Amino acid sequence: MTLPVWPIGLPVNPLADLSVAEAYRAPVATEMEDGPDRMRRRSLTKLAKLGMRFIFKDAQMATFKSFVETTLQEGTMHFSMTVPAPGVTSGTYEVWLDKGVYKASKLGGNWQVTFTLAVLGW
Repeated sequence: MTLPVWPIGLPVNPLADLSVAEAYRAPVATEMEDGPDRMRRRSLTKLAKLGMRFIFKDAQMATFKSFVETTLQEGTMHFSMTVPAPGVTSGTYEVWLDKGVYKASKLGGNWQVTFTLAVLGW
């Protein structure tokens, strides 16, 4: 199945440096009766969560809203997007909106949109 692609006409680079919410999934910890907790990886899949912030004009906001609500079925589907990566200019990754949500607020004549982007293999 082909993944939907981040819409042409929307900025690719976030407004500010990416803030890493989570570089990887938290390990599973088991409390021991005596001594330190034992921990293990939750998964071998590399998954990062990145804080993203964009400024959209009204037309771009309409495109983004339509993309999330219709193409991504209210934010529930994965899509393909170029994301800046450490040590690399950028790369195309399979991504999704964490928990399927974003926040938008009117900022002068533009929209400020923020969301947490989950990135596979980042």
